[in-house]
Amino acid sequence: MLSSKFRSALRRYGLAGLFRAGLQRILRTIGIIWIRNELYRKACSAPEKEVPPYRELVFADFERQAAFDPQWFTPIRLQQIARRFRVPETTAFGCFDGEQLIAYGWLSGKYMGYSKQLLPAGDGYLWDDYTHPDYRGQGLHTQIIRIRDQKLYERGLRYGVGMVRDFNRASRRGFEQAGYTLFERYTVCGFRGGKLHCTRRYGKAAPEISLRS
Repeated sequence: MLSSKFRSALRRYGLAGLFRAGLQRILRTIGIIWIRNELYRKACSAPEKEVPPYRELVFADFERQAAFDPQWFTPIRLQQIARRFRVPETTAFGCFDGEQLIAYGWLSGKYMGYSKQLLPAGDGYLWDDYTHPDYRGQGLHTQIIRIRDQKLYERGLRYGVGMVRDFNRASRRGFEQAGYTLFERYTVCGFRGGKLHCTRRYGKAAPEISLRS
């Protein structure tokens, strides 16, 4: 009998994706970083479709979710989220079912997510998207992307960009349904605690960049 967590992962990644994700996890345990990413990009324009009700999130919104999804909203993850609110030009937007946060995504106008790589001027970065397991398969990921697209347009930015792991077929599908197209592929590799080598850098064909696992 397959667990609900495994079934959810199988829907998101597929068998081949689950194998690659597992291999990357095993390599990390021995200190080897090997990540394959795909970057999607879309030119900002006026929204073509209405977005669902949403609001800009504060840290208390995340704290309340520990009761709804304790496997995701762990104390360590909440600490990480608290730190993000201190990063300039970084905001989160979410959709609710009553008091329950069912989907959210982050938007940065300065950095590419976890790294300290600066975005090219005029670009916005969409990252760390989440949909509650009970609400997956309903198109919420695409909707949370469109919400941030609207914010990008309102801010007068030029492009929206988002990066997904190559095995995450559900995330790729969400970006494609929101009008994004594959722009670049990256491979990041190296050893834990040291500099990682990246095959490319968004906006430049760069050699090594400092990324932390």
